[in-house]
Amino acid sequence: MELSTAYKKVILVLFVIVVLTAYGRAEDVTEVTNNICPVLTDEKVDSTIFTIYEGKRVYFCCNKCRRQFLAEPEKFVANLPQFASATAAGSEHDHQRDHGNGEHEFNLVVYLGKFHPLATHFPIALIITAFIFSAGAALTKKETYDNLSIKLTYLSALSALVTLLLGLAAGSSASYPSELKQYFEWHRLMGIGTTLAILFTASFARLCESRRTKVRILVFRGMLLVSAVAVGIAGHLGASLVFGPEHFAF
Repeated sequence: MELSTAYKKVILVLFVIVVLTAYGRAEDVTEVTNNICPVLTDEKVDSTIFTIYEGKRVYFCCNKCRRQFLAEPEKFVANLPQFASATAAGSEHDHQRDHGNGEHEFNLVVYLGKFHPLATHFPIALIITAFIFSAGAALTKKETYDNLSIKLTYLSALSALVTLLLGLAAGSSASYPSELKQYFEWHRLMGIGTTLAILFTASFARLCESRRTKVRILVFRGMLLVSAVAVGIAGHLGASLVFGPEHFAF
């Protein structure tokens, strides 16, 4: 049972992207421009926790403050020395801020990475729904459910690949405190592994569609189960980066 040439090419391209992007990113060396957190103004910053605001790096004491700043930046920008001149100038024309310079260049990769949280919903919903239909086919013996499951698996594979690429783009500029770095690494590895699992499941689904046998259908259902569990774990790790590892604590 050989994979089709098209799927082999997709998987090969995915591996190349993973090798070149996931672990080959270069870390920018940028001098800290604010030593005090703009949210908690009595706390020193952690140089590994930052965001890009209007082309400049803004550093924070913790990831929670970073999220709070991103929600309402105008509330805290006055506490930042890198924007002090613009604040003091008021309506006075600032040539660099109005016309831009090298620091204000649009970064397409970083921008695309912002769509990763939105995109994650699609492979999660599609692969789990595909498994539910497959389980329904096993219980009802209706081939229609298996057909729907196969089609949903194809869509899940496509959305998983797009989501992975957006995730790698987001990760290229991400920064987390020490207690979340391990979650980030596991989330990235699980995202890559889950995407590969879904791609292989979709490839096997094509074999089932071309010549359906009882054994192939059973294997396909098992692969769907593994993919559904994997996507759930990857999603949980991603949620831990946003809401913190104690989010589900009693």
